[in-house]
Amino acid sequence: MRAFTVARVRGLTLLLGLGLAGTVVQAQRVDPKRPTTLTVGPSRGTSPTARVDGRRTGLARGPLPTGSLRVAWQRTAGASLEGPPLVDARGDILLGTGRGDVIALDPDDGLERPHGGVLGAAPLGAMAILSDRTVVFVTAAGDVLGSRDGALRFRTRVGSGLLVTERSGALALEDGGVAVACGTELATLDAEGHVRARASLDEPVSAPLVAAPGKIVAITVTGRVFLWTPGREAVRVGSFGGAVDGGGVLTGDHTLVAIVGGQQLVELDLDRGVTAARWGSPGVLFGPPAFRRDTAYFLAGVPGRTFALAIDGSGQETSRVALVTTSIPAVADGGTGPLYVPPHTGPLVDAAGTLAFATPEGRIGVLTKDGALELVGEPVCLRAAGLGTRTPTPPPATAAYAGMAPAGPNAFVVACETGVVLKVTSARAGD
Repeated sequence: MRAFTVARVRGLTLLLGLGLAGTVVQAQRVDPKRPTTLTVGPSRGTSPTARVDGRRTGLARGPLPTGSLRVAWQRTAGASLEGPPLVDARGDILLGTGRGDVIALDPDDGLERPHGGVLGAAPLGAMAILSDRTVVFVTAAGDVLGSRDGALRFRTRVGSGLLVTERSGALALEDGGVAVACGTELATLDAEGHVRARASLDEPVSAPLVAAPGKIVAITVTGRVFLWTPGREAVRVGSFGGAVDGGGVLTGDHTLVAIVGGQQLVELDLDRGVTAARWGSPGVLFGPPAFRRDTAYFLAGVPGRTFALAIDGSGQETSRVALVTTSIPAVADGGTGPLYVPPHTGPLVDAAGTLAFATPEGRIGVLTKDGALELVGEPVCLRAAGLGTRTPTPPPATAAYAGMAPAGPNAFVVACETGVVLKVTSARAGD
């Protein structure tokens, strides 16, 4: 990451690429009458965006904890939490709250750092940390807000102002800017919050935007997939054929993978527009998956049991480990009604193949590549029985997660919608 200062240079236009692959050029506004610092390069931090990186792989940049686990600390944010936590270059854990602000928790003790108060609107979907440490998020009113050290840096209207419920959010770009989705609208903004480019789709975006080489991938509520080169029209390249659970993951340069309809792991070739089911199950698959190389890692539920699965690029099941017993039904109405998918969050994986997970029953743990399983204490993030479910036979309790993220070497953090946040580490000496 590099910082540049431009001071009193008349008529200067600094051209910055889109930053995903350097093939698209856009202009960064520079005021020649005042000094301006432009910070470019990838966002630094352990997890600067939802699912760790712009490809949404869920692949931790350092090792996840193994062996005996312990809760390093547990705190309550004092408000409901919206969207997954982020972890910046200092290790601070950043959270968007339902009262409309971004808070930072100290990585060592979980205590809240001083911040600048309420920003006036809660995040809707994934936040992102830009190269200059600005945290950007989209609101339901259609505004894009940029906050740094608790102070509002910019507020830019992108959406129509109509109420939006689809949770898409922000994607940090390597040139220091950001791409956002709000309802049917796509936009890229520079680091100062100025709009560079816009595009409109014919239905809302429902999943976090994904970074592809030179382009941005958007997935709509019905599973249609669009590629957008800012400055041009968004192009429909294919469809998953149904609603995507939690978002897509880009593997390689042109393969987008997602869990579709709660029962299939599907891949879409962005170049050819061809879809193929990599793996399917009569149970319930919980998205989004995490990826290590070409292997997908995710949880699946069948009546009485939750499993962790690993499916390689050829669609072969390379690992299946039972995690916990459960009373959550896989299908409502005794198997004759609509598929019931309880609230859940996607797992994390590291380079060694260790999986960190949080089950719909509220159990948190890790599973090593060798099959060693460790769970943490009592269930967390539980909410009242049947709250928000649409089945006549709801489970007695399910977990309501805001999300999870790696939190430095041998650690990860789990955030609950209720405001509870906990950091999990290894109990081994020296970790």
